[in-house]
Amino acid sequence: MLIVGAGGFASEMLELLLQLRSKDEILFFDDIDKLKLELNNKYKVLKTPVEVKQHFKDDSLFCLGIGGVHRRKKLYQKMILLGGNPKTIISPFAHIGKMNVVIQKGVSVATGTVITANVKVGIGCLINLNCTIGHDTVIGSFCELSPGVHISGNCTIGNNCFIGTGAVLLPEINIGKNVIIGAGSVVTKNVADNVTVAGIPAKGINKKAAKN
Repeated sequence: MLIVGAGGFASEMLELLLQLRSKDEILFFDDIDKLKLELNNKYKVLKTPVEVKQHFKDDSLFCLGIGGVHRRKKLYQKMILLGGNPKTIISPFAHIGKMNVVIQKGVSVATGTVITANVKVGIGCLINLNCTIGHDTVIGSFCELSPGVHISGNCTIGNNCFIGTGAVLLPEINIGKNVIIGAGSVVTKNVADNVTVAGIPAKGINKKAAKN
């Protein structure tokens, strides 16, 4: 199993694999820190796409060990082109409902998360520590839920969305694609595509004004 990334979140993915008692050999990929050849003096770190491609000939499985909506998407696609096969990693200490829960490839589900019933999660998503996802919710691809996010029932979230720590979505909320929701926000109304919202209740942020 190749963990893509070798930073802090990659260590959390390693922890998930250890929780699952994975018998696969575990390696990492990091082409940024050229000095990092081993992680914790135990796990080999691959440094180039050539090394990754060669590794995938023997074991094509990989999971994403990085955060960031667009970084995850970019590296997911890169690994696919190199011959990788994305694997969903779910902590044994998460609760996944038994009724019509569909979790696509390449998803990471951390400890303490609860997913109830009739939920769909798109490819490459990151669902962090202690999140809750209510019934009949649909989450698009490459979304990131930070720790402690709570999504009520009958919500829809588009592709490439980032939801900050502790944010809450009330029932029957529709979130467009490429949306950013600030930490601690309470979303009470639908959010259009390509919008950043924050606050209680969550409102659109004028990015130009915010810089001033």
